[in-house]
Amino acid sequence: MGSVSAKTKFVVTKGENGAPDVTEDRSVTVNYDMPTDLDGLVGKFGKDVVYQQAEAALVIALQSGLRRQITTGKSQDEAQKFADTWSPETRAAVQRKSAAEKVDDLIGGLSVEDRKALIAKLKAAA
Repeated sequence: MGSVSAKTKFVVTKGENGAPDVTEDRSVTVNYDMPTDLDGLVGKFGKDVVYQQAEAALVIALQSGLRRQITTGKSQDEAQKFADTWSPETRAAVQRKSAAEKVDDLIGGLSVEDRKALIAKLKAAA
């Protein structure tokens, strides 16, 4: 058996007439004796529970991949092709933006006046 540390944060609310009020913001960290292999998991929790938990986790992982398909503008057919070849060990490469691309994204949202002011400030700092 291995030990895992599990941390969770929960905002406790209570409400009057359906209006919630935050009463307490708590987090706890506990250690749990978790089996380190499939046989240990089945021995501790039973085959049905292990299967149900694995299936639930796999569905969430597939949904995550499908969300990436949607946000990148893929069609229904393209999403289905992704699902047809999906495997839980398959991870999409994270597409990171360069610093210049990030700056361009931020500056692109500025008004012309704000851009001019920023350029003047940068020139003065150089």
